[in-house]
Amino acid sequence: MTKRKIFFILIIWLIILTGAGSFSVFIVSGWDFSEEKDHKIGKDTILYWNNGVFQLGHYSKSNYLEFHHGKSLVTPVLKEVITYKVKNDKLFVVTGEGYAVADREDTARVLVTVPDDEFINGYHTNEEGEKIPYSRYIDDPHITYLESFDDFSEEEQKQFNKMTD
Repeated sequence: MTKRKIFFILIIWLIILTGAGSFSVFIVSGWDFSEEKDHKIGKDTILYWNNGVFQLGHYSKSNYLEFHHGKSLVTPVLKEVITYKVKNDKLFVVTGEGYAVADREDTARVLVTVPDDEFINGYHTNEEGEKIPYSRYIDDPHITYLESFDDFSEEEQKQFNKMTD
């Protein structure tokens, strides 16, 4: 064999070994088996919580806490997000419309602090010509609406108070 052939064989052998080593490092460290997935946050998604059932979305008027019912149906839970914090495996959200805390089981407890006639998605007109509002309350087992701030746990109340001070 000529020196040139031996040199090319060594170069090819080094490329194969380097590629196999890089591939094994990718196999060992590149796969994430944890529940928390790394989701690409785009210009319209601020936070992707847990499995993506609850997300913080960016809109032209304000940021929203959103409820995702599958791939294409998105409903705002609360609008006008003022601040949010993740603590003790919970997402705490303070908005101009109320408070919400979501947990790792994809359930949220929500306190709406605006009057019901302001918590609407528009109107329809009945046979008599009266405007009837479409409520924004979401009827889904993932969301529980609370009657009072006291319905949050003491720990949750303390967290919300820290966030609003």
